Amino acid sequence: MAWTTRKSKAGLAIGEVKTTKRRPSRCAGKEEAPAQPVDQVVIWTLRLLLHTVQQTGNPGQVLARCDEALRLVGLDPVEFRDARKPETLRAVERALERATAQPPVRDEPFYRNIDRLGVLLELAPVERELLALAVKCGAVSALAEPFAILHPATRSRFVRALAAVLGEFDEREIKAALDHDGTLASSGLVRWATSNRFGVADAPLTSMEDLDTILSAEYPDDEALLAPFLRVTASADLTAADFPHLRRTSTSSAGSWVARGASSGRGSMCCCSASRGPARRSWPASWGRRSGNRSTRSMSPATTATRSTARAAWVRIFSASDS
Repeated sequence: MAWTTRKSKAGLAIGEVKTTKRRPSRCAGKEEAPAQPVDQVVIWTLRLLLHTVQQTGNPGQVLARCDEALRLVGLDPVEFRDARKPETLRAVERALERATAQPPVRDEPFYRNIDRLGVLLELAPVERELLALAVKCGAVSALAEPFAILHPATRSRFVRALAAVLGEFDEREIKAALDHDGTLASSGLVRWATSNRFGVADAPLTSMEDLDTILSAEYPDDEALLAPFLRVTASADLTAADFPHLRRTSTSSAGSWVARGASSGRGSMCCCSASRGPARRSWPASWGRRSGNRSTRSMSPATTATRSTARAAWVRIFSASDS
C-alpha cells in the first residue's frame, strides 16, 4: 500500500496533471440575455447591493444574506462560500450595467402619480424620487433587505446609501429634502424610520400609511388623486388683519406669490407649517381672497396616522377660471 502511494505521488510529480471539473457559481453561471428595460426598483436594488458591499468590505456576507434582493434582480441566491467568489460580485456589476443600458420602466400608474403629485405639491426632483423610494422600500422587502446590513444605522450612513441608490443627487440635496421642515416630512408623506433597540432599521425611510396602494391606482383627475389622503376642511374665516405680527415684506411676498399662481391659470398649492390651530390655513387663504375673485380650498392629511406626524396643512388657491 505504501509503495502504491509513493508511485502515485511520483507520477504526479513528473507531470501528470489531475483534471477536476469546477462547479461554477450559481450566481455567475447564468447566460447573459440582451439588455432589456427593467423596472426602476431593480436598478435601485442593484445599486444598493453594490454600495453595501463597498461600505462593509465583505461581499460574501452581503450577498449571502440578500436572497430576496438577488431574486428580484434576476440572479440566483448564493451560499456564503459562493458569495465570496469574485465572479459572484462581477455578476451583480454586470447586471447593473445591463439594467442601466436603457432607461428604466416607469410607465405604470405608480410613477405617473408620483409625477402628478410632485406637480401639485411643487416637489423638487429629489423629493419625488425619495418619495417613490420610500414607498417602494415599504412595499418591496427585497429592496429594503441590504439596508439592514448597514451598521450602525446612522442617518449620515443612510444618506450616503440613498445618494448611491438614486444615483443623480448628492448627499447635500438629500439631507435638505429630508429636513424636518421640508415638504416631505412636514406633510407626513415621508419620515425617517426608527431603528430597533439593536440599532438596525429595515429601511431608512417610511412613507404615509397605504401610500403604495393610493399611488398605484388610476385617477381621472388631480382632485381624485388627492382625495384618498387629503381631506377638505372647513373654510377659514380669518383675514390678513388677523396677522399683524407678520412683517410687511413677508405679506408683500405672499401676495405676489399668490398673484403669480393665480395668473398661471392653475392656481397655487401652499404648505403652511404650524404647531396647531387655523392660522396655517387662514393666512394663505386670506391672501387668495385679497388677490381677486378666487376660491380657496384647505386640506389636511386624511388618515389618523398621518395627522399625528404632519405639521402642515395644504391650501390650494384656485384661479378665477377654476370651477
